[in-house]
Amino acid sequence: MTERFWKPTIFPKRSERFAIERMKRPEVAVKVFIRFVLAKAAITYGLELMMSLFRIVQGLMTTMLVLVGAVKMADRVVREMMGL
Repeated sequence: MTERFWKPTIFPKRSERFAIERMKRPEVAVKVFIRFVLAKAAITYGLELMMSLFRIVQGLMTTMLVLVGAVKMADRVVREMMGL
């Protein structure tokens, strides 16, 4: 005889997702709320991380383009950077 143990999961199978009858149960509502909070946090902090990485890459690319001379008035900017 095989016993099936209930295994708590944060992400249910496709067939088990968001049935109205299941949402009436408090443990399912708590799991959905936890999923919502985790998704909100991931999106918020992930966006901040992505934007900071874009700023770093933008600074590097701008500096490289200025030093190579691909940007108009780059000679003036390079002189200012070098203190000349």
